[in-house]
Amino acid sequence: MEALRKNLFMIDESINDKYPDSKQKDQASREIFCEYAKLNHLGEHRDVFDELKSWLEQHERTDTVIYLNGRHPEPYDLGAGAFHRFLIYLLRRHCGLRYRFGTPTVVNSATPNGPHLVQFNVPRSDETRIPVERIEVDQIVVRHGADSAYGSLFGIDAIQDSRQNCNRKQFDKELWSEQLDANWCNTLK
Repeated sequence: MEALRKNLFMIDESINDKYPDSKQKDQASREIFCEYAKLNHLGEHRDVFDELKSWLEQHERTDTVIYLNGRHPEPYDLGAGAFHRFLIYLLRRHCGLRYRFGTPTVVNSATPNGPHLVQFNVPRSDETRIPVERIEVDQIVVRHGADSAYGSLFGIDAIQDSRQNCNRKQFDKELWSEQLDANWCNTLK
């Protein structure tokens, strides 16, 4: 797992260097996906990928479809933690996680408990002619910020540190440590 972690951070550093401009988020996100796919196909980490895939497939809920929503065409934003991006890659690749980008709005909801008709409003320009997409969902979960993800793994002190740390990349490197590896290994056993 340590070798994979190092490779993921090398990908981060390389793409951060290649796309320092925040206007290039879409290109950076697509390249992150391509680099993760290369790692997946290389033999170097095959055992880790196979073990993660097996665990995900064992715990996958086949009675539920999940849509992840974001502001950009791809979900691999450099502003997110490396671990979160990698987990999204695995869930999309092996568990059918679906991604929709745009600003979601509830168009119609018969009852407060659903089902809800959700529309994803995509920014339009002369070059972009993406039709508005609507899907019916039973439940909508909205999360702002990193509190729930970081808090559950590392506690309130880590959340406070993350809010004060201006160099997020270094903070992620420090957090994705033996503690996180141990949590994954214990979960996989």
